[in-house]
Amino acid sequence: MNADSGDKRIDHYDVTVHDGVATRVKVNGRWEKSERFAEYGMDKLYNLLAENLKIDRQKDQPRTFTRAIFDPNNGALLWYVRRVMGGRKRMEITFEKLE
Repeated sequence: MNADSGDKRIDHYDVTVHDGVATRVKVNGRWEKSERFAEYGMDKLYNLLAENLKIDRQKDQPRTFTRAIFDPNNGALLWYVRRVMGGRKRMEITFEKLE
């Protein structure tokens, strides 16, 4: 995921999920503690997208370019980009592997 406000930082998440629950999480090569696993998963991503859409619909907000691609078989998010027009704020989520 790249949340860019002028920098070019790219965060890499490696998440293993079983039965809809994150069972293993590595962020930028470092293992996360199990008590934080609930912060990762498709539901959290759907909530992030919904919150961004809610913000984008508010009056007097700058226009945004937003696109997403979902898996046609299970609805999982495969790719998402949101860019605030006229600025440098940009977020992109790309799944490298989804099994």
